[in-house]
Formats: sequence, C-alpha cells, structure tokens
Amino acid sequence: MATGGKIKLEEGTGGGDHVGFKAPDTEVDAEVIWTLPDTDGTTGQVMATDGNKTLDWVDMPDSDAEATARIAADSTLQANIDAEETARSLADTTLQANIDAEETARSLADTTLQNNIDAEETARSLADTTLQANIDAEVTARANADTTIQASLKTVYTSEPGSPSNGDIWYRSSDNMLYVYDGSNWYRSAALTLWEQLGVVALFGGGSLDPGSNTNTIDYVTIPTTGNASDYGDLLAQRSAMGACASSTRAIFAGGWESTYVNKMEYCSIDEKSSISDFGDLGNVVQYPGGCSNSTRGLFGGSRKGTTYDDHIFYITIATTGNSTFFGNLTQNVGETGACASSTRAVWGGGYTGSESNVIGYITIASTGNATDFGDLTSSRRAPSGCSNSTRGLFCGGGGYVNTIDYITIASTGNATDFGDLNQQKKTTGAGASSTRAVIGGGTDNGTFGTNVVDYVTIDSTGNATDFGDLTQSRYDICGCSNAHGGLA
Repeated sequence: MATGGKIKLEEGTGGGDHVGFKAPDTEVDAEVIWTLPDTDGTTGQVMATDGNKTLDWVDMPDSDAEATARIAADSTLQANIDAEETARSLADTTLQANIDAEETARSLADTTLQNNIDAEETARSLADTTLQANIDAEVTARANADTTIQASLKTVYTSEPGSPSNGDIWYRSSDNMLYVYDGSNWYRSAALTLWEQLGVVALFGGGSLDPGSNTNTIDYVTIPTTGNASDYGDLLAQRSAMGACASSTRAIFAGGWESTYVNKMEYCSIDEKSSISDFGDLGNVVQYPGGCSNSTRGLFGGSRKGTTYDDHIFYITIATTGNSTFFGNLTQNVGETGACASSTRAVWGGGYTGSESNVIGYITIASTGNATDFGDLTSSRRAPSGCSNSTRGLFCGGGGYVNTIDYITIASTGNATDFGDLNQQKKTTGAGASSTRAVIGGGTDNGTFGTNVVDYVTIDSTGNATDFGDLTQSRYDICGCSNAHGGLA
C-alpha cells in the first residue's frame, strides 16, 4: 500500500462524507495487521491492544484523582491489614506470654506443693523416729526397772541370820517389822510392815498334827521369796480338812473337822494381818470342800461326811458376810477334790467317790448351774491340792501318795498334762499361787502323819518342784489360799 494510504468508509446516509483509517506517514518496520474483536463492547469501553496485534474492548482507565483515591484506599487497607496483623501478633505474643507465665506459675506451684509434701514427709519421718525413740527409751527404762527390782529381791530371813551381810533383810515376828542390815547394825525399815513391803502371800490354815489332834495355826509365806513360813494367827478353833479361798484382801476358811463335822466359815483381812472372824455357815456340814474363787465370789464344791460324798457347789460373796448360797452340782458325788480358778471359770479335779477319781469338771463363776465335764487328770487320785494363775491350773500330789503335778489350760477343755514332780509323794497338802509361782505346803506321805515341807514351781514352765522352806508345824489335812492367784487377774 502506498505511503499515506487510507481506507474510507462512506456514511450510510449517502451524504458523501467518509470515516476511515490511514496508515502512518512514517515508514513501519514490518507489516502490522490488528485483529478486531468479534463483538461490540459495552458503554464506556475503549479498544486496546494486548501488545500482540489483538484488539479488544476494555474499561476506560481511571482518572488521576480516582487512581489516587484507590491507591490511598489500598494503602489504608494495607495499613489496616498491617495494623491488624501487628495487633494479632501482639495479641499472640501477649497470649504466649500469659501461657508462659501461667506455666511458670503452675511450675512454681507444683514445686512449692512438692516442697510442702517433702517437708511434711520429712516432719512425719522425724515424728515417727522421735516416737520410736520414745518407745525404745520407755522399753529400755522398764527393762532397767525390772532388772533393778529383780536385782533388789532378797531372801527375807524369819530369824536373825548369824553372819548378816550388808543389805540383808530380817522379819522380826515379835514386832511384825522388817529390819535391814547396814553392815554393822540392824535398823527398822521405815516402819513398814511385811504386808506393806512384800504383799503377795500364801496362807496355810489348820490341819492335823497326828490322828485326833488338830491345830488352829495359820502360817504365811511371801510367794516371791523363799524361806520358812511365819505364824499369821489362829483360827477360832482347832480344825482340819477345810476348804479355803481368797480375794486380794480376804481369806475364807470353810467346813472341816473339829471333834465333829462343821459348816463354819471364818475370814481374815489378809493385807491387815487381822484376827479371824465368823463369816457365816456353809450349806453342808462336811469336810474337804474344794475351795476356789475369783475377785468377787468364793466357791466350795464337793465334800465328804464319813462315807457319804456330795456333789453340791455353794458360793459366797467374799466382800460381805453371811451364809452360802446353792450354786449347782458337780459332775459326780465326790470329796477330797482339788480346786482352782481363773477370773471366769472354776475347775475341780480328782477326789474320792468311794474310789479314787480322775474326773475334772468346771463351771462359769458369774452364773449358777451344774458343772460340765472338762477332761481327766493323768491318773486317778484323792486329795490333790489345786492352785492357778490366770492361764494354768495345777493339781499337786494326792493319794495313794503320789508326787505328780498335772496342769490344764483353764480357758480350754481337755485332759491334763504332766507338769513334773513334788519333792515328796503326799496328799492333803495346801496350795497357793501368784501370777508366776505356786507354793505347796504340808500334807501326809505314806510313812508319816504330817510334813512341814513347802515346795514351789514356776507355773508357766514345767519341771520338778524346788524346796521353798518349812511350815511352822508338820501337819496334813491342811488348806491353802493366796491373795494373788489367777482368779484375781
């Protein structure tokens, strides 16, 4: 096409005017052909190239003010966005700081709590250690006290020793006082009587000196020591074959033989070394009732009158006076039976029914009613003596003349077990006990009418008896009791 060439388009009214396109007046480097859009644009649009020879309809560019406004709006929006992001960042930072602070606080709280727990455990441990140390100290102190007491126990001489040693103790019966040897002289021990000093005693009452000759003598021994018996006082009459029982303060002597069978009961206050007084009457006029007690009630079971044997059990309230009351019946008619008790049970063993018996029966002291079978002694024998601590009952000697000691566990039932032997074969002895020791005195063996020998055993062990000392008289058909036996536990 020639330079400056034109394309003319005649107006549609035929007026002769034209519109058209004209090529540039300058030389073009290459042919340029624009491709027109295939549709009409919208109001306000203009035609623009895409820079690649294609034309198309586009919106009219903004004016400078509008562009400025849009730029300002975009800047404001961006600033808002930035501010929001900054605020969010600060919020996140604050939140994290709060989280960190809370975690730090919790960690400190946990540490404090753990420290408190550790401190409490330490305090408890120290308290436990202190408590254990106090317990150990108390145990040690008690052990030392027991050792001191045990070391201080000495033989109490009932007559002035010929060559006394420093610290020896002499009981002078003429004034009922204790004297202590200081290495050169005897001096009275702060005016304390034997009862105040050594209060655990056994009494041996009455008995026969030989056939037809009775005694009213009451002897006593202090059970924790050894040595000869001393005179306590006298019964109201010369009497043998009695039953006896005691509380911690009173001794009761019941029934027996004077010149005939009697039902008398007499008592004394042990801790005061008082004279004998009348208590009341036993339910039967008999001899050899088996006596035992707890701290409240005294019981007398079985008896003999000539060739008649009785199963009656009678009881008294020791702290009062008055006649006995019927309790119930033993499991057999029997006399010359031994008796012992715990605080709840009374037990009778052996005896004579017309022949020697090995039967053991028991009752519950606080009730009334008939006895129940307990078991059997290791052998049949008459006139054993009975005594006990709170756990074990002993049946000692018996006829025909044995030295056997049997034991039972009072709270159970069953046959007796061999404990050991007395120093002599004898029957009709008297016996008393403390919580640890039994003393057995007097009696008759197969060759003499009476003996003055007193034996002792340790109740919770087994083994043969050891010599304790002598009664003031040799006698048999004697009764015994104590103020610290098992019925009083």
